[in-house]
Amino acid sequence: MPNGDSMLSQKTLFTQEERFWSYVEKTKTCWLWRGSRTKDGYGQFSTRTDRGTVGAHVFSFYLHHRRWPTGDTCHSRDCARNCVNPYHLDDGSHAKNMREIYEHRREREQLAAKQIADLENQITSLKFAVGFLDNESNFLDQENQRLEKKNERLRDVIDALIQYIRDPRRLLHDQDHCSLDHDAAL
Repeated sequence: MPNGDSMLSQKTLFTQEERFWSYVEKTKTCWLWRGSRTKDGYGQFSTRTDRGTVGAHVFSFYLHHRRWPTGDTCHSRDCARNCVNPYHLDDGSHAKNMREIYEHRREREQLAAKQIADLENQITSLKFAVGFLDNESNFLDQENQRLEKKNERLRDVIDALIQYIRDPRRLLHDQDHCSLDHDAAL
């Protein structure tokens, strides 16, 4: 009787193991428990023995190591609470688990702070670029207006030349009334 618990018989273990794996969905990283869960999201599994209901991750540890954990069965740092992958589990103390959770949280906060700083720098760069483009756009709008006026004058000169080509006498007749500024148009 290891750890004061009755050893599960091979027949019971097979039945339990088969029942256990029927609730597991294996992904590329975690093996997710799809059976009953606690309100905190940890899987729970009924051993149907004197041990009663245990954490699904605890039972996975038992299946893999053929012994019950002596301390807390701790999940690895980036593991889902309902993960039962035995390679993501550690037989540790509550203090060790809390320390790892704290360290992981601190690392995540530092990473988040760095990502936020990077995003703020990108936003500043984009604001500068947008401001530059707005200034450039205003300049281009003014330049386009100036060119549009110049184009209108050129169209008037071209129209007058076309009329002259069609009827040179008409241009000479209208010459006194012509309001074109030929120097400004060019």
